[in-house]
Amino acid sequence: RARAVVSGRRGPSGPAAPRGRDAVVGAGSTVLRSVRPGRVVAGPPAARADRPSHTTWPTERPPDAPAWVAVYGLSGLLLSVLPFLALLPGVALVGGAVARARTGPEAAAAAYAAVPVVTVLGLLGLALLTVVLVRLLGLGLREGCYPVRSRVGWQVWATERLLDQARTLLFPIYASLVTPTWLRLLGARVGRDVEASTVLLLPSMTTVADGAFLADDTMVAGYELAHGWV
Repeated sequence: RARAVVSGRRGPSGPAAPRGRDAVVGAGSTVLRSVRPGRVVAGPPAARADRPSHTTWPTERPPDAPAWVAVYGLSGLLLSVLPFLALLPGVALVGGAVARARTGPEAAAAAYAAVPVVTVLGLLGLALLTVVLVRLLGLGLREGCYPVRSRVGWQVWATERLLDQARTLLFPIYASLVTPTWLRLLGARVGRDVEASTVLLLPSMTTVADGAFLADDTMVAGYELAHGWV
């Protein structure tokens, strides 16, 4: 089990920066030296800070629930093959074009000609799969503290992994005029005249007001981890 409490997304650590038991490292912090047990640090570079008071963590230890370890591992594997599944319609299209060709040069020409179509189909397919999966993962999410090895813990983890992958593979959708529409399709409530870049969020728990600006790598409605709880 992890000995350090991580608040949000942990920043990079130096080569010799151990964290003591019950230490808290703030989101986006860069840890360049050891952190004493029970101390709270935040900032780039990390410095001593006040202990956050907005979250009250359960004092009891969460259930071991070893079955969820397998669920996390299998989910990571499935998420990694998702882009290849999105390419299957395009691959079938190329296969059909090559099969209809009479000669080798004709087959090569048909395959090359199909590349733009395959690319567009792959992006659309991945976008559709992402929207459907994120919507499903958002069902039943409520604010609160839950074991990491639980349905809710798995849902928020899988949602962030899925959208982090989308920011890379579907990058043309981000930092553009269509980004607010994309966030709405994912389930977020986004107001008018919103400008958004490569935002990472839990869509079902996110509301963006009219005229808001979400900069590069903004994290919205994220989660915190502590002592096996999320």
